[in-house]
Amino acid sequence: MGSAMRLLKRFASNIHNVFTPMGAEWFKLTSGHSSLDKERNVSLWIEEATKIIQHHMSRPISNFQSAVFQYYLEAGAFGTGIIFVEDVPGFGPRYRNFPLSDCILGSGSEMEIDTVFRNYKQTAKDIVSRFDPKSLPPEIVEKGLGEKMLDEYDVVHAVLPTWTILEYLPEDTKFKKNYISIHYLKDRKTILNVGGYDEMPYICARWERSDREIYGRGPTWEIMPDIRLITEVDKSYLKAVQKSVSPPLFVPDSGLLDPLDTTPDAINYYSVGLGGKDMIFEAPTNARPEYAERLSAKCITAIREGYFLDLLELPGPVAPDGDVMRFSATEVSVRMRQRMPVLGPILARQEGEFLDPLIRRTVNILSRSYLLPEMPEEMDDFRIEYLNPVSIAMRSGEISSMNQMLEM
Repeated sequence: MGSAMRLLKRFASNIHNVFTPMGAEWFKLTSGHSSLDKERNVSLWIEEATKIIQHHMSRPISNFQSAVFQYYLEAGAFGTGIIFVEDVPGFGPRYRNFPLSDCILGSGSEMEIDTVFRNYKQTAKDIVSRFDPKSLPPEIVEKGLGEKMLDEYDVVHAVLPTWTILEYLPEDTKFKKNYISIHYLKDRKTILNVGGYDEMPYICARWERSDREIYGRGPTWEIMPDIRLITEVDKSYLKAVQKSVSPPLFVPDSGLLDPLDTTPDAINYYSVGLGGKDMIFEAPTNARPEYAERLSAKCITAIREGYFLDLLELPGPVAPDGDVMRFSATEVSVRMRQRMPVLGPILARQEGEFLDPLIRRTVNILSRSYLLPEMPEEMDDFRIEYLNPVSIAMRSGEISSMNQMLEM
């Protein structure tokens, strides 16, 4: 299990560097029309808006890199990851990752996630400081301001389309948000706060899924048999090594015979008359740790391939200092570009379910906070063009194919 966890972290780190690389420009805004992008005011807006968005994402205080890395970990392990993009007044977007175990998801007609119920623990002190004391039970207010301020309660945050609950709202309520947000105490069914969002704040993406599935499936699902097998192999390997280093012993008896014990460092008494010699000797175990090593190596190779590490990591043998041997830098670059298109179908889902909603939510937050310049009149909307290594490799493949066709 330890090997699988380490490989999962390497998978998340490599996917992070391929899809959303730190310190590099991995996307830019566009109007969707190449001719319109060339107009001066549109070109200036695209350039400035892209820089502002990337600046807010790259700030350590926004927590973007940590939240995205944790998302890749959960998507690789469980198939579904959740990031909450919070609009902090006067600050901008802040990104937080929530574990799937805390959330219940619901989908719309197109199987997109449009409903989230998140259950989390919160102390009485935090509840009193976060919500209006008038909406809280007196008991919690008393605890939050007293000695039992650290007592915890289950709080549920529900976000769902407004139309699904519109009939339960008061008739005089003019709720114009697309999504309604409700915080309530789970056990007491006491509503703490009612608000709303213009777009879904929870970015819930699936690594892969079949039709009509709400929750996704990650690479770990496919390699789980190998993970379980390597766990059992490691147990057998440790037993074999222990028996080889500290084998059970046969010792002359002193009038007392016990059942045979084959555990490491075990002592078994035998009758002197049977052996003919009064001596201590090792019990033959026939332990063959190399068999377990070979099977363990096969399992690790299968797990590496399941996490796409054979595609994501540098090809060729690796020296002790981590440098790739045998291949030149140019050849390594070419080989990596050849491997990247294999990840194209995976990236397509991540762009549609994860990156697009994430960037659009960020743009809308910055726009409402007047941190982005106003969009030119020529543009009715914007599109997102990705500049990560996979997208570049796929586009270069298309160009190579066109060149080969023209050469024929």
